[in-house]
Amino acid sequence: MAEIVQFKIEGMVPELEDLERKKLFTKAEIKSIVKRRTNFEYSIRRRGPSREDFLRYIEYEMNLDALRRKRKARLGIKSKKATVSDFAITNRIKVLFERALTRHKGDIGIWKQYIDFARRSNQTRLQSELYARAIQVFPREPSFWIAAASFEFDENANMVGARALMQRGLRLNPKDRSMWHMYFRLELIYIEKVKARRRLLAIDGSKPSDDEGDSEPDSDMIRLPTLEEEEEQEAPSSVKGLREKTRSILAAENNPVLQGAITRLVYQRAIQAIPNDLDFRVGFASLYMEAGDADLSGALQEVFASIERDFARDEGARAYLASANLKTVNTQSPEFVDELARAVTEFDKAAAEVVTSAMYLHYLKFLFRWHQVVGEPNLRLYLTGMATKLIADAEERKLLDAALYEQWVPFVRAHNGHSGEAHALAAMATDRFPDSPRLWALRVDMLLPGARRSEKAARKLDGLFQSKILPANPTSEALWMRWFNWTEWQWRHGRIATAEAMARYMAATSRCGTLDSSQRALKGRILIRFLDWAAGVPASKLEDKSLEAMMESDSEDDVDLTQDDETRRQGPVEESGLSDSGRCEGEGNDDNGAGGGHGEGRKMDVTNIDTVRLVSRKIQLQTLPPPEFYIHCIKYERTFVAGLESKLGMHAARRSTDYKVTMGKIHALYQQACGADTDDPEPWIDYIEFVHSSGQGQLVTDVHWKATRAIKSLSSLARFESAYQRLVKLGPEKVA
Repeated sequence: MAEIVQFKIEGMVPELEDLERKKLFTKAEIKSIVKRRTNFEYSIRRRGPSREDFLRYIEYEMNLDALRRKRKARLGIKSKKATVSDFAITNRIKVLFERALTRHKGDIGIWKQYIDFARRSNQTRLQSELYARAIQVFPREPSFWIAAASFEFDENANMVGARALMQRGLRLNPKDRSMWHMYFRLELIYIEKVKARRRLLAIDGSKPSDDEGDSEPDSDMIRLPTLEEEEEQEAPSSVKGLREKTRSILAAENNPVLQGAITRLVYQRAIQAIPNDLDFRVGFASLYMEAGDADLSGALQEVFASIERDFARDEGARAYLASANLKTVNTQSPEFVDELARAVTEFDKAAAEVVTSAMYLHYLKFLFRWHQVVGEPNLRLYLTGMATKLIADAEERKLLDAALYEQWVPFVRAHNGHSGEAHALAAMATDRFPDSPRLWALRVDMLLPGARRSEKAARKLDGLFQSKILPANPTSEALWMRWFNWTEWQWRHGRIATAEAMARYMAATSRCGTLDSSQRALKGRILIRFLDWAAGVPASKLEDKSLEAMMESDSEDDVDLTQDDETRRQGPVEESGLSDSGRCEGEGNDDNGAGGGHGEGRKMDVTNIDTVRLVSRKIQLQTLPPPEFYIHCIKYERTFVAGLESKLGMHAARRSTDYKVTMGKIHALYQQACGADTDDPEPWIDYIEFVHSSGQGQLVTDVHWKATRAIKSLSSLARFESAYQRLVKLGPEKVA
């Protein structure tokens, strides 16, 4: 291998000498280039080089070439004849891409980067060759067919070739929606280009206008007939008839291609291949409307007719057809009012024929959307009246479901403020649909201002949360976060004691035990929110009797874990990276910190590591946390370690008992995180990074050995191995 690498490096000598001769790079920079290239050559020639090895080498060469070009332009170096350094790097990049494809032929990312390189370097022949090779290797990859057709049409102006490529691609990928849409769009663009050329050449089937027809002839001038008029006068009747026939044939209205014959055919073939997809057909209609060609209006109506025929009972289709024409009308134009009235009529017809809650929901969303768009008061009043009538009709037909309430309640609230009507409507909605998180969230948002002002309203809101909202919606993250926000607001403002806030969080933790594995993310966020709140509890709050009782019971229930807490901190550690997670949205910092007026003389911006550890242990006794919870605990412990090192100095801190105890806790937490989900490699990767960056290199091999035996999934194991190899190459200094 060494001989081959040396041979390659020696082959670069003419290029490097040319760069030095042109004073684009100094001798020191040339030596650095040789060293980097040597390392790269060794990496791609070892056994089993990865794609990252090739891509790093290619990226370095691209950056080097960009630097060469900038320096050449800055120095004003212009030569009539290109020298070896002008094309050597580009050729080397091509060779590297080819070698990468030899090793990783099935890597789509490398192919796309190679094609992008050819495009940016204006190598059209290479680009054409790459597209031909790529579609042979990946015939089922639509992106290559689309890109190849676009290249033929845009760069080579070859519509026949582009059309052939798209048709071949569709024969191999008949179910791909993007290919059908792109082929359709290609034909529309071609029609527009042909029409633009015809306008430029005045090929419109009519006689060219006389530029001098508007001016009066001078009395001293004799107007001579034009050449065309002379030919017309002298030509026999048969020739005149042929010319008229030619003009008629050339007229745009008689040209089937310009009238959308091909696009009609493409659409018919597309819906045969993919028959029952409404969004697919809407995409064709959108492309027609985007083109804005009046000659294609008939073809657009055919698309609408096919949707109406095949989706007559589909609520989304009827809603789309009712409002489609409004998308092309300006709200300031005189036609807008008529089109809006026509759309409302169509919606009324659809609601009468398709009597479902979904149809009413589409209608209501349409009315609200245009109510926001229009600015004319009478139109807004008209739309409001139609919405009110629609809701009454839905109530009469017993179609007023939670989805309709979710649209209607915010509308009433926005137009009536915090009036009794909006509150009554929200209460009625939640009583009828108690398992709708969206409706409860709307009602809670309306109740919050009053609850902050009144103790009675606050108790009512607490009761709603505990007896109705959370029991009926245990998997709603939005409602849980509102409950925590409200709890922390009460705690910060002295409405409830720390013991009450702690009890609420503990109740939430207990309920997490009933969540299944599909709710892992919600479970993790609830537990992390509990931990973040505990981190903000000031030291003075630890004097609360309930917390002392919890600490005593904790020492009885969890003896093996509390022995690490025999040693306490030597002093508070400032934590600037932690935010006040308990603050309600829109709240100002009006309480001067999480603790208010308590604990005078103490720093309030510190991590209360004792409380964090206590809460962490309590959580683990109540439920089995997900890996992200343990990782969050580790962040607090590592922040505490960083504070020790900042306060005492690195060497003194690492000799302290607190440091050793905390490091032991971090290792234990990492092991718990890794054991919580054996198919997730991220905790193991994070663990490797930690021991690698904290100067515990002797543990890296041990952790790697445990991870390879714990991770069961092959894809997860491959991800872990890739990250591990990267860390080993970087070294502990760069990881840290």
